[in-house]
This record gives sequence, C-alpha cells and structure tokens, in this order.
Amino acid sequence: MKRLSLVWFLCLAAVAVGLAFVSWSERLSANVGDLLPEGEAVEGRLVRSWVQSKQAGIVWAVLHAPDQADGLWSFVESELGEMSVIEGVYRLDETAWVEDQAEFWWRQRLGLRFPQWWEGHAEKDPQSMARAAVEDLDQFLAEPDAFVWDELIPGDPLLLIPSGLSVLQSEAIGGTDTIPLMLTLRGDPLDPVVQEALTDGMEALRISLQNEWAEADWRYSGVVRFAQANRQGISAEVGRLNVAIFVSVLALMFLLVRSLKPLLAVAVVVAGSVVCGAGAVIVLYDQIHVLALVLGAILAGIAADYAIHTITGKGALKGILFPLLLGFASTAIGFSLFLAAPLPLLQQTGVFVLSGLAGALLTALSVRAWLQPADAALLGRHLPVIKAPRLPVFVTVPAIVMLVLLAASRMEWTDDLRMLEYPTPELYALEADIQAQIHTAPDAEVLLVTGRDWREARERLSEVLQRLDGPLDSAIKIWEWIPDPALLGDLEAWLEREGDAFAEALACELDRADFEVQAFEPFFEDWRQWRASVSEPNYWDRLVAETSAALSGPLMLLFSAGDGEQPAWFTLSVDKAPEQLAQLEALPGVVRHSQLTHLNTLFAEYRSSLMGLILVAAAVMAAVLFAFLRVREFFLVLGVVCGAVSISFAMLSLWRSGLDLFDLMGAFLGACLILDYSLFALNARRHQRPMPVSIHLSAVTTASSFLWLSSSSVAAVQHLGQTVSVCVLVGWLLTWIFVHGKD
Repeated sequence: MKRLSLVWFLCLAAVAVGLAFVSWSERLSANVGDLLPEGEAVEGRLVRSWVQSKQAGIVWAVLHAPDQADGLWSFVESELGEMSVIEGVYRLDETAWVEDQAEFWWRQRLGLRFPQWWEGHAEKDPQSMARAAVEDLDQFLAEPDAFVWDELIPGDPLLLIPSGLSVLQSEAIGGTDTIPLMLTLRGDPLDPVVQEALTDGMEALRISLQNEWAEADWRYSGVVRFAQANRQGISAEVGRLNVAIFVSVLALMFLLVRSLKPLLAVAVVVAGSVVCGAGAVIVLYDQIHVLALVLGAILAGIAADYAIHTITGKGALKGILFPLLLGFASTAIGFSLFLAAPLPLLQQTGVFVLSGLAGALLTALSVRAWLQPADAALLGRHLPVIKAPRLPVFVTVPAIVMLVLLAASRMEWTDDLRMLEYPTPELYALEADIQAQIHTAPDAEVLLVTGRDWREARERLSEVLQRLDGPLDSAIKIWEWIPDPALLGDLEAWLEREGDAFAEALACELDRADFEVQAFEPFFEDWRQWRASVSEPNYWDRLVAETSAALSGPLMLLFSAGDGEQPAWFTLSVDKAPEQLAQLEALPGVVRHSQLTHLNTLFAEYRSSLMGLILVAAAVMAAVLFAFLRVREFFLVLGVVCGAVSISFAMLSLWRSGLDLFDLMGAFLGACLILDYSLFALNARRHQRPMPVSIHLSAVTTASSFLWLSSSSVAAVQHLGQTVSVCVLVGWLLTWIFVHGKD
C-alpha cells in the first residue's frame, strides 16, 4: 500500500510542477460567451450571436471638443487609424459611412428595392406601373437637387436608390461640441490580448489629447471593456477566496485538534484534490473560465471531508471503506451529470470537481497508508462526545413541514446574467451616459425580432409592424431593403408573366415623355440580367446572405441573416407605452434588447434543464443507496437529505427574495455532502459507536469555507456559498438528531 501511495504522490508532484509552468494569464478567460447557455433555443443562440459576433466587437466613444477645435478631429482620426486593434471608425454625426457601401447597394438595387416598389402599386398592370414610374421620374428631375443623380438616373428610372437612401441614412447625432463615434475592433474582442491593446491605445490617446487640447474630453465604453473589468476582478477573487478558504480550513483544524501531523495530512489531501482538478481542466480546455476556479473551491470542503473521515477512521481501513466509497460513488455520479449541463461554465466546474474528488479520495487513502493507528486519535482527543437530543418525531416533522410550506408560498425563481459579472457600477454609469448622447431617442425600447432564418424573422417582423400604430422613431429601417417572403411567390410569378411587358411599357412611356430611351439601356440590360437571376434556385437566400455580410458600421447592428446555426434577427426601435411593448414582446420571436442583459426568461429555461439533470442524478444516487442499504436505513438517509434541502430553500426564501440557478447547484452540492454525513453516522450507528468526530469537523470546515464564497463580489458565487453553508449546517443537525440520536 505504501509503494502504491508513493507512486501516487510522485504523480501528483509531476502534475504540480507542470501546473507551475502554465501561463495562467493566457489560459484564464472571462469570455461572456462561456457564461451563455448552448442549446437549440432560438433565444440562447441569439444571445451568443449578438454578444459575441456583433455587440462585443463594438466600442462606443464620445469626443467632447469645445467649439470643434481646428485639427482636433483630424488628430483623433489619425491616432485611431494607427491602432492595430481598431478596424473601422464611424462618425455618427455624419452619414459618410453609407457612401462606403454605395457600390453594393447600387449593384443590388433591383433585388433589394424593386420588391417593395412593386408592392406599393395596388394595380399590378405593367402599363399603369410604367406610367406612374415615368411621372415620378419627371417630377423628381424638376427638383433642385436632382442634378446630383444625373449620372445614376439612366440606370435607375424607377428611383430605387434615391428612395432607398433615406432608409440607410439617419439624422445627425450629437451637439455642436460632441462627436459621437462607433469603433469596430479587429480580432476577438474578448481575447485578453485585444483588450489590453485597446486599453493601452485609448489611454495613450487620452494623454495625447490632454497635452494638445486641455479642454477636450475622450470617453469610451462597450462590452469589451466590461469583459476586461470582469476578467480582472474575478481573477483577483480567485486567489483571494481560494487562499482564504484553504487557510481557514487549516486554521480551524489546528484550533480543534492542536496537532500538526493530522493537520499536515488534511493539507496534503486538499492540495492533492486541487492539483488533480486543475490538471484536468488544463488538459481538456484551452480556455478556462475564472469562475470555474472560484466554484471549484467546493473541492476544499469535500476534500477536507474525505481527509478527516479517512484519517480518523478507527480500526482497519475496511471499516470505513463502505461509507467512504458509497458517498464518493454517489457524489461522483451526481457531478458527472454536470458535464451535460447547458452552461459551459458548469461543464468546466463539473470536470474540475470530478477530477478533484478522485484525487481527494486517492490522496486520502495514500496518506492513511503512512499514518500510525495512534494518529487518528489526535483529531478527536480535545473534542467531547456530545449525545444528540432525542426529539419526538410528532413535534419535529410537523414543524419542518410548516416551515417549508410557509417558504413555498414566498419562493420565487429568478436569474440574471449580471449575477455572473464582477460589479462595475462606474462602467455602467459611463455606458449609460455615452449611449444617451449617441441615440436620438434614448427612451425608445429596442426590440429584436428573431427567427430560425431570415424568412421567418421577416415574416414575424411584418406581423409586428402591422400591430404598431403610427410612425416609428427609427430613422434607419433596414427591413425596407429586405423583401417580405410572403410577396416573393407572387412577385416571381408576375415577373415571369409580365416582366417583358413592363420593360416594353416603360420604354414607351419614357419615349412619350420625350426622354431619350436609348440612354436608359443600362437599366434595361440590368433588368434582363436580374430577371434571369431571380429564376435561379435560392436566389433570394443568397441575396439576403450577401446583404447581411456587406453591412458594416452602424448598419451591421440592424440585421443578421443567420447562418443555420445562429438565428436571424432584425432590430426595431419602438417608443411605445409599456403595455404595448408587453404585447409585442409576447409575440413569437420578439426579444427586448434589455433582455439580452437580464435574461431571466432564458435562464429560467436552462434552470429547468439543470433541474432535470439533478433529478436524474438524484434518482441514480437513490438507486445506488437502495441497493446497498436496508429499506428503513434508505428512507432515513433519504429523508434527512430531502429535509435539509427543503429547509434550506425555505430559510433562503424567507431571508432574501428570489432563488436562482446557483442556489439550485448549491443545494445539489449540499445534498452530496449531507449524504456523506448520513452514511458515516449510519455506519457508526450500526456498530453502536458515537457519531464520528469527523462529521462535526467536516461540517464546521465546509460551512466556513463556503461562508468565504458568500463574501464574493459576484452575486452568483455569493448565492452558491450561502446555499451550501445553510444546507450543510441544517443537514449536519438533522443527521445528528435523526440518524444518530434516534432510537
């Protein structure tokens, strides 16, 4: 046994040395995408698409320039252009960024604008449509600004581009001393290297502005800045919390046992579990979310449990193998289901804990092989054996049931993505201030109309537009360029039937109005080529996909065609009463932009999914227990575990409003720990021994370690720590009374 343990210690040492050479700053991530659920739900895929591929790559900035100092903007534009991390710079108080895409819009004018032009004519007679087109052209050319379009008119007598340009341009934004900007980043905006490059560049720009223009003010915000603050804040907490937990567990152990030898044994087991857990995630994942390491602190509690139970086991090792291995098997089976959890963060936590559990067990058994029988007595010699009170069942059970029912009436489940973020109120205030200066209607609510593909999203958008009363505040309406799928079948049939007749009628009307028909040959040539393209398979799908890919600058936030994996969506700015917004949001596929931040509805779906996994895990664990325990013992242990979880939820519901995904995870972990306590207490009862001191020590050290998590600045980690601490203490008390104290 000692030889095998020596081999295991050498393996641990090798892994520890390897971990020492890992570049943790590069491997740790605070990527918000790792906090977002995967799955088939459109909302979940929408969030990933929006946050990762659209929103995260944008930086919003405001340059305050009193009296528009000469040369200031040229200086800033030049500085931004030299930053390798900046891909595009767009002034939002101008519309010059539309001109960069002029060639694309011109080339696709028939496919994108003709369907709406055709829909606008009640009579689809080629002659009347041609007559109306020439009348509009004649009237347009009489306007003073028509000369601007002289070169384009021969290729566009239907005025598709002039009428569509107003859709792509917005009113000027900002005041006389404010230049609002939108910057797009090059590379992965959630990559720490990109974040550091952006921060350094922006700081250098701010210093340069202060030196040249003392009154100028430069501010910026965006998801990339929040992600950087989140990563830095949580990374700092990883070290602080894990060191605090490790030190507090050892300090409590020393105060209770007053001996260094067993204390060193517990430290070795906890360290071995952490080394195994960290080694597994390093091997399996290129990027490890920092929160997974914070949540992985639960290993300290479980590893200490295994160490205490193993070291303090009296007599032969086989006397404690039954509860030890049964508890390990049940907990491992339960946490293995986290590998199928909807959150990548929970998957990493599952790998960390599972590997750490195995490492803790093997290390504890290896340490036991080197201890003398007398060493076990050291842990308990200063602790008096206290007999559990024998409370009557007819008093305790009704009291517990009443407490649970009272809390159930107040129990409410709620989740928020921001619970997983490090709190940065100053950045939120800055973001709100910048957005208020950029948007012309800051009070308007932005809706995202989604679908599995662009056709479904466009059809849903048509339904939303029909329900809206009055004009929209949005100056940019990209959906006016995207054809309505409901019209395409009729349009294609019309083109097949009347396409040639319309071209002939238009030529006749142009000639009748004294236009030189030959000058419009570019349009008729494009018309013939376009008609041939429309008849090709999947023409509209290809056209819309090309349009989505061509959008840049502010336009790229208005539409996405989807790609089969990510959903399609349109943005819609609506300034309506709350009850009208609620009616719109109730429609299929309509999501408020603010919901992308709060995500209560989305996380509720994944909380239900996690609940399903936990119920399956509980059923498997119960089956394992039922196979190895007597019927009466099985129901006694099951009752203690279920009672502890129910009472804990009851207490938490009375203490604070709202339970969440991480309360659910904490309750599951607490149930696994309570199961260990119950099995060891049951084993002692079978042999007519006092309740093992190791259970008391384990409960104290575990509760203290999770109380440290309760001090975290991240709300999700707080809730996990609170739930586990309450659950462990309640479970320890119930185990003491019912499993060991009951006759």
